[in-house]
Amino acid sequence: MPVRPYTRDQDWLLPASIGELVPQDHVARFVAAIVDELDFDALGIRDVPHRYGAPRYHGRMLLAGWLYGFMTGCRSTRKLERACRENVPLMWLTGMQQPDHVTLWRFYKRNRGAMRDLFKYTVRLSIEAGMVKFALQAIDGSKVAAASANSLKDMAALNRLLQQVDWEIAVLEEENRQAEDDPRGDRHRRITKKGQLRDRVAKAMEQLRAQDDEAGGDTPRRRRSRSGREKVASTTDPDAQLMKGSHGWEVGYNAQAVVDSANQIVVAADVSTEKADNHELMPMLDEAECNTGRTADRTVTDSGYFSDDNLKRAMGRTDLHMPDPRLKKKKGDPSTWAYHKEHFSQDDREDVYICPQGKKLTYSHTTASSTRNRHPLKVYRCHECASCPVRDECTSDAYGRTIKINGYEAVVRAHWEKMQTARARKVMELRKFIVEPVFGIIKEQMDARRFLLRGLSNVQAEWHFLCTAFNLRKLYKYWWLPGLAPANTAP
Repeated sequence: MPVRPYTRDQDWLLPASIGELVPQDHVARFVAAIVDELDFDALGIRDVPHRYGAPRYHGRMLLAGWLYGFMTGCRSTRKLERACRENVPLMWLTGMQQPDHVTLWRFYKRNRGAMRDLFKYTVRLSIEAGMVKFALQAIDGSKVAAASANSLKDMAALNRLLQQVDWEIAVLEEENRQAEDDPRGDRHRRITKKGQLRDRVAKAMEQLRAQDDEAGGDTPRRRRSRSGREKVASTTDPDAQLMKGSHGWEVGYNAQAVVDSANQIVVAADVSTEKADNHELMPMLDEAECNTGRTADRTVTDSGYFSDDNLKRAMGRTDLHMPDPRLKKKKGDPSTWAYHKEHFSQDDREDVYICPQGKKLTYSHTTASSTRNRHPLKVYRCHECASCPVRDECTSDAYGRTIKINGYEAVVRAHWEKMQTARARKVMELRKFIVEPVFGIIKEQMDARRFLLRGLSNVQAEWHFLCTAFNLRKLYKYWWLPGLAPANTAP
């Protein structure tokens, strides 16, 4: 078979047009069409020129470059700077201009506050395109590593670091007093940086003290978390928390998303420092309703979001499908444990509960739940357990069996019955096909296994930008590419 000849020294008869190298259906042309239609003032994107210096880069060009970078997994300023010189579609998108990494960083930093509104714009555009059906939406969270994952220190290490930093600042200040002049301000800059480090160390120490206060004091036992690990905090990103993810323990954040089942459009997104998901259900439902104007007919989550309070608060808003993790345990499932409190009958006249053996549980006291809202729990105790023939099967409490009543029993019972239906089981099977691929694509294809920014507010902006890029990928594939929008004819 003959071989095609080639040469690297081929000259062009006429100067090449880079637009001829970018197909009309390329994603870069879609990004250009989207950015050209954006209202920067409405979104809060600042494109303010400098008063002095060389002419500025156009804000739409910089935003288009960032969006294309996030959509294709090029998220760092230096990688994006290099891509502007080497990536042909990006070269066309930026008009052959080559902004350096500092320029890209300044634009990104200046407009982080607008990332949430930019994300909302993609949600509204998806609704207008008919890609959000509101029939079924799934909520899930995923642990994303922080930018500085190897900066964890316990209280002893933080104390040593604080002493070292205080000593270095004292030395620099003494040198500054003895020196006649410091024309470049080197010592002042070094003192400022050391002061910033001292502030971060102090914030990390405050976090550990707060954890000790919540645990009940600073003792060797209390200084360890429930997992048995020594409590630690990060000095470079104090907002990040030690969380258990799919690959073990790591310092990071809890990224949340609400995804519509029709085309996997992310309709709500946020980041929190909560290690558990059960406090995130209602905020995410509120966020989704704020972004879209309504809630989905049905919403599905995993068992991490379950709480009796969430069931109560979600009633009337959406048909919530959420497995109860207590049913996985024998004593949490009424169908597998004959002495579950669901089998106890109530006598309203005497304010007592009667166990399956006919013995009475009288009101003992009122306590508070361990959940964030601290709702009251009425505790009922049986004083006849000593002579009961099934005592060992019912309870191991030396003072007798107790049950806690929170007022949500009817709601929980109705939810249990619903979750046993064939329809509910089918909905639960759909959950993993709706939301879990979204996190997989963002982490693997868009190279977002860890955040690149530090601090909760910055990480939230980065997550909203990632979800914006994800939605644009879906809009490009299912809306713009098939020729369903006029944007497909953009030059």
